[in-house]
Amino acid sequence: MEGSYKKNVLQSFIIDSNEALDFKLVREPSDVDNDETTFKPEMSHQIFGENESIFGYQNLKISLYYTAGKLNTYLGMNYSKKVDPKQFEGATADDVMGAITPKLPPGYMTNLDDFLVTLNKEQSFKPPGELLSTYSINKGSAAEKNFELYSCTIEEPSFRSYHERLQTFLLWYVDAASFIDVDDDRWRFYLIFEKYPCDGSHRYALCGYATVYLYFAYPNKTRPRISQFLVLPPFQRVGLGAELLNTIYRSFLKDSNILDITVEDPSEEFTRLRDFVDAQNSKKLSSYSKEKLQQGFNAEMVEDAQRELKINKKQARRVYEILRFEATNLADVEEYRAYRLDVKRRLNIPYQKEASDYKKLQKALNAEELRSTLSTSTKEQRIENLDKQYQMLENEYRQRIEQLQQQLLQSQKNKVPEPVIIQRQLSDDCNAEIDTVSTTSIPSLAFTPPPTFTTTLIQKTPALASRPTPPIPVTTTTPPVTCEPSVNQPMVTGVLVVERLTEPEERNDREPTKDTNKWPWLLTQDLLQDGLRLLISGQEGHFHGGTLSGISPPEFYGVVDDVAGNLSAWAQPAAVRNTRLRLLESQVTLPPSGFRFQNPSDHSTPLRQYELY
Repeated sequence: MEGSYKKNVLQSFIIDSNEALDFKLVREPSDVDNDETTFKPEMSHQIFGENESIFGYQNLKISLYYTAGKLNTYLGMNYSKKVDPKQFEGATADDVMGAITPKLPPGYMTNLDDFLVTLNKEQSFKPPGELLSTYSINKGSAAEKNFELYSCTIEEPSFRSYHERLQTFLLWYVDAASFIDVDDDRWRFYLIFEKYPCDGSHRYALCGYATVYLYFAYPNKTRPRISQFLVLPPFQRVGLGAELLNTIYRSFLKDSNILDITVEDPSEEFTRLRDFVDAQNSKKLSSYSKEKLQQGFNAEMVEDAQRELKINKKQARRVYEILRFEATNLADVEEYRAYRLDVKRRLNIPYQKEASDYKKLQKALNAEELRSTLSTSTKEQRIENLDKQYQMLENEYRQRIEQLQQQLLQSQKNKVPEPVIIQRQLSDDCNAEIDTVSTTSIPSLAFTPPPTFTTTLIQKTPALASRPTPPIPVTTTTPPVTCEPSVNQPMVTGVLVVERLTEPEERNDREPTKDTNKWPWLLTQDLLQDGLRLLISGQEGHFHGGTLSGISPPEFYGVVDDVAGNLSAWAQPAAVRNTRLRLLESQVTLPPSGFRFQNPSDHSTPLRQYELY
């Protein structure tokens, strides 16, 4: 019992290092006691190990403060209790200060009062380097903020010591971060500062920075590579990342000696940012017009992107696929299919090379040697891998297009976005052998629903209940689904269509038809009685009203039609995963396994009105 007790007590001395650490960019003394100025690291394993934990303290708080402009540094820690080695068989607390201080440049302070005195020097601080551009948000309002972007080299007076303090942020926000060799004169530095009013003048606060290395490109060109890129948490989600990246681009665009701009081992976050910026810029090129996008990727696109935007060929192809996806009418079966095939042909190139290598080895090796030398994937494995790759790409492209459309909507604030639902279409891509796609489409200038969500139908006085839903085989393909916008109506009732993440494993495709009798599962507007309306999921949990013209499998829907909450109309495809229907009602009757509602039009009971929670 005593051993178990000691073990439990020792557990209370283990602290999450990310939670223990507080960062601040201090502008005035009151910021030290203001919790709103505190921000946290994204990671700490590069200092405290893979578990990101600290042993030996209770209520540990580590303070790593910087003055907002000059980045004078303070490091301190406090705690309520420290482990006693005499009580716990020699167990000692981790050396927190010893883990952090080797990463800090000389001159950091451990006395808070000394640190606060250095704030008096902030007024004399001016950003190093050359001013490249300015950027503002909330212009003309009380919340207006102004930013300035600078570039410099290590030869800039006093920048070497400033960079030593600046680069310490990387350890907490960039995985596998390493300090660069600043003695190499091919490094370029880009910095963002907020210019804020203070005591009748202006001061500067660091917001983020990036480093770029100028590589040689044969035979006589230069290829800049973005190495480090960071916007600090207090300044994220206001467009500074895109502005910084565009500033880097613009600094090289007019230089004929620059071949293109690349990125060193980009993170997922930076890849999203880069896609957004490149796609936004490429839309201005004539070679990326909607008409030319439909004709396929070509040399003109590569040349224009490289010449005008310094985008390399690989990224130009990715931007093409994003913009063509945006320009593709997903309700048009052939147009959508042509897009999928175009992307899958590119994804299939490695498999074609694998097949070519196999044929060459067949001529040189006997069957036993061939088996031991080369492990080739089966046709089924190749089809499965190809489909997974495509699905991942399409999901990524949807996110990029949503960013582009949000940016466009922000510039057209007086226009109301129109909700749109597009069918999920199953098809046979003969050249790609398999095709599975997601439900939600993103047509140009249209509101973009999120890729996944859950259906909830609630009666006006519900009590919570939740049941799993049995899979129902699907034997039909999807007719078109459209929705006329009905904005500014009270959004209180409706049937919410839910996307599923996987395709049915069994299909029996037929030619689509608009004849409801040939589509026994088709739910149409005339069946929505007593004011029942379709609600389309929007951003941040909001919904848009619409008029239903047709929903059928493989969409997913349910209708509750009586006071007891019985489920009378139900449709669900086979192999549905990660999706469920919640009916918040004390008495919920689900259909038995194998139940199939053949024809909603035969149902005599009107579908009642329900509130959407």
